[in-house]
Amino acid sequence: MKSISILLFSFVFSLSLMAGANPTGTSAPAGTAALNGYVLDRLSGEALGGVEITIEGTDQHFYTDFDGKFEIQGLAPGSYNLIVSYISYEKSLLESIPVKAGDENSLDIRLVATK
Repeated sequence: MKSISILLFSFVFSLSLMAGANPTGTSAPAGTAALNGYVLDRLSGEALGGVEITIEGTDQHFYTDFDGKFEIQGLAPGSYNLIVSYISYEKSLLESIPVKAGDENSLDIRLVATK
């Protein structure tokens, strides 16, 4: 009886996961936009992993991967200010970054090392 209960639970759980699946394969809701790009060292061009990118005025924080790449999905189209910070580098404020739905919104950011 216990194995039947476990099997039934697994089946129902699997169905609930499939019901919430997105058949289009996209993760951003319709009408939203995404912003992606790389964060690099200004002098060497080296990719910077673990850089924090914050949308000003929110508590939304994003981080670059090992290759310096970031992706921010689910943004409402508009203009955003981004705060970019990384240890041993000057904090950078990027103002009025336009983000449009349906467009490729790419941004490469170059940070200056502190002295």
